[in-house]
Amino acid sequence: MAARRTHNLRQNAHRLDAGLKTALKRGGLVIAQRAQELAPEDTGRMTRAVSVSEPRMERGKMTVRIGPRGVEYTKYTELPKYTAGKRLGPVSAAKGATMPWLRPALREKKGEAAEMIRASLRASLRAIARST
Repeated sequence: MAARRTHNLRQNAHRLDAGLKTALKRGGLVIAQRAQELAPEDTGRMTRAVSVSEPRMERGKMTVRIGPRGVEYTKYTELPKYTAGKRLGPVSAAKGATMPWLRPALREKKGEAAEMIRASLRASLRAIARST
């Protein structure tokens, strides 16, 4: 009988883990979509490069990474050390050097993403409770 309980615990832990991964990915996609809407559009390369990584464990926490992949100049549009207190020329401004877009997208949508994660966890816990 003890083996069955251990099996159920593992199965339920797997269900909860799968629900969390799905919710994190969906929440990340909501933030990524808003980042694409806010991204500076000169060539559209930054907009197309925004992606959401697969969920993974890092230092005991499940995380997803949201941001541009393969576009090395995005830091010039986002990080204050490149945009604060500098007089930007017309070419830099045209490329979006004064337009942070990833952090504003995160600030705008993190509540919605967090609610999606909470709802998914509640649904996973309800499914586990029904199966026991």
